[in-house]
Amino acid sequence: MCCCSINGTSPFIMCCYSVNGTNPFIMCCYSVNGTNPFIMCCCSVNGTSSFIICCCSVNGTNSFILCRYPFGKHMGV
Repeated sequence: MCCCSINGTSPFIMCCYSVNGTNPFIMCCYSVNGTNPFIMCCCSVNGTSSFIICCCSVNGTNSFILCRYPFGKHMGV
C-alpha cells in the first residue's frame, strides 16, 4: 500500500496497491485536488494473457470504460 503525492501540494494522486497470490491485481484511486472529480481504476493481470484489464469510473458515476492495454504499458490518468 502506498500513497503518492505530486509536489506535495494540492494536485495529488492517491494510490492503493494490492497483490493477491492467486489473482494478482492492482487497484488505483486517483484524486485531483481532493475534490469530486476523480478517476477510479481497477486493473487485473491475466497470467495467461499479455493484457491488463482496466475499468475506469469518472466522477463516481455508472459510466465506465473497459479497455485492454498491452502488458508493460503504462495506464493513462
